[in-house]
Amino acid sequence: MIGRLWRIVLPAKDLERSVKFYGEQLGLSLKYRLAESEAAFDCGGVELVLRKREQTSEATAEIVLELSTRDIFAAWKQLGRRGVSFDEEPTERSGSFCVPFTDPDGHRLLLVEINWSAHLQTISNSTKQPDES
Repeated sequence: MIGRLWRIVLPAKDLERSVKFYGEQLGLSLKYRLAESEAAFDCGGVELVLRKREQTSEATAEIVLELSTRDIFAAWKQLGRRGVSFDEEPTERSGSFCVPFTDPDGHRLLLVEINWSAHLQTISNSTKQPDES
C-alpha cells in the first residue's frame, strides 16, 4: 500500500544554479549531493531531488510545486531579498494568499499562505451533489 509522498524529482539543466536557487534563495536544507549528477533537499519532510539533465520534458511544465508559509508577505519579501524573482505581489484566491514564481529551469512554484477553514469549505462545497429536484 502507498504510505506517503516522500520524494519529488525534477530535472535541472544547470545543477549548480538550481542548487543555489533551492538552497540559498529558498532556504531549503541540503540533504545530500552526488557529485555533479544529483542533489536533494528537505522540503518539510518530502525530499526534493534535482537531477542533472541536458533536456527537460514538456510534461514537467504541468507540475506546480506549492510551498506553504505562515506569513506570505514576510516570506515574499525575504525571498525577494535573496534574489527570487516574482512577477506580481501575493494575491487572495479562495480565502488564501498565493504568489507564483519559477526556478532557474522554468519549473513553476507557488508560495501559499493557506487559510485552512476557507480551503476545507471550498473542498466541502465542491464535493456536494446538486439537488435533484
